[in-house]
Amino acid sequence: MIQEMLLGCVFAYFVMAGRYLHQPGFFRFISKYMGYGVKAGLAMLLYMLLMKQYTPLEDGMGREHAMLFFWSVTILWLLAGNIRKWIAEHAKHFHLGIFAAVTPVWGFYLIEKVYNPNFVNMDVKYIAGNIIWLACLFAVLYCLFAGKRIMIKMFASVCILFGLGNYYVNCFRSSPVMPSDLLAAGTALQVAGGYVFQVQESVMEGVLCWYAGIVLLYCLPEKRIFVKRWQIQAAVTSLVIGICAGYLYGADIEGEYELDLRYDNQWNINAVYQEKGSVLGFTVLSKNLQGSKPDGYSTGRAQEILSGHRRQKDETAVTPTIIAIMDESFSDFRSVGDFQCSEEYLERWHAVDDPVILCIFGDHLPNVSAWIEDMAGKREDMFTLEEKQKMYAVPYMIWANYDTPYESREMDTSANYLGAMLLAYAGIQGTDYTDFLLEMGKEVPVYNAFGYQTPDGNWHSFDEETEVSDWIRDYRIVQYYEMFDDKK
Repeated sequence: MIQEMLLGCVFAYFVMAGRYLHQPGFFRFISKYMGYGVKAGLAMLLYMLLMKQYTPLEDGMGREHAMLFFWSVTILWLLAGNIRKWIAEHAKHFHLGIFAAVTPVWGFYLIEKVYNPNFVNMDVKYIAGNIIWLACLFAVLYCLFAGKRIMIKMFASVCILFGLGNYYVNCFRSSPVMPSDLLAAGTALQVAGGYVFQVQESVMEGVLCWYAGIVLLYCLPEKRIFVKRWQIQAAVTSLVIGICAGYLYGADIEGEYELDLRYDNQWNINAVYQEKGSVLGFTVLSKNLQGSKPDGYSTGRAQEILSGHRRQKDETAVTPTIIAIMDESFSDFRSVGDFQCSEEYLERWHAVDDPVILCIFGDHLPNVSAWIEDMAGKREDMFTLEEKQKMYAVPYMIWANYDTPYESREMDTSANYLGAMLLAYAGIQGTDYTDFLLEMGKEVPVYNAFGYQTPDGNWHSFDEETEVSDWIRDYRIVQYYEMFDDKK
């Protein structure tokens, strides 16, 4: 149903755009009143998706006030054409250019108002940094595209969608939208139909602000500035685009705004977005998708590390079928507190005719931070490294339906080792990289985004220098080699 509504919006937009064409006589009359109908239809659609779903809080914006604001803005939208003509004749100093100047500030507000509960407490430095980045992006687009009104509308719409995306994705998985999510956008749309989207106060206020801004945009006339010599206009436009694009591409945002998102902060994106701004955080993550070379990196050094850990293939009598399952909901709450279940998590696995090795492991705990904090008696940001690790501990199992030379045992490990372990247990020759992982696992049995565990059971952060720090440095080198080095 939502997809059909969105398609209807797109169709209605193009229909409404037709009313601005210079059409003679009867067709101009029809187009005018069709425009009123389309506006009313879009307003009703927004009412169904937003206003009707609004769940007001006791001390928040009441439904009556929200409805009054919504219908007032809708009436202004229906009268926008007449208002624009009146302003053009009697208040010529109010025009689209003034609105364009504040659009980056408006866009920043739309993003943070919807998603960020700490928005009003953000440091001025980070507010300015986010607005500057948005201003540079907007300036480039504004100079490149001729349709200024459409450009502003699209820019604001992307901002509110980014804010809404951060809000709802955070509700579902306790982290906002990241650049890597765009690669899985199709999957996200498929599963979105299984969720219930509630409209809370921050969503209501953000969308109404966007709606009011769009209506104001239609009420303002566009004032064109004509330059006698086109060479001057082209030079100024090129200069603006060059400066802004150069800043967007070359600025050291991560260093300038202390956004350390490379290793141990990858699982704390919420805190970074909410403290320093979604735009800056998303930008740094986008630049880091390629990855930066670790200290001491060279192709030769990576090859030297890998060649020193080559293992001999274990001889096995059978070559099994390997099945690996990552279960999003496979978790064990007993790792963080007293939790009783009515039945076992896993049913018995029944034998099948062919030799099979099965690996099943969980992804993460669901969003139960409040329950965990209540169990621990303190806030999550006060947790020790060991306590934080328990929040991300999930069960795993590697099981075979035939006799193997390996004894059944329990051991702590991490997801980065599972593939290498599975190949070894199956008697399948791995790569230099998986052989390195098996050797590293003896010295660093558990490794994740927060830190690592040594064989004595102690946890360490990446800032600590320990007896296995050389393994950590070598691991980063071979990771970069396997993922990004074009010379391998």
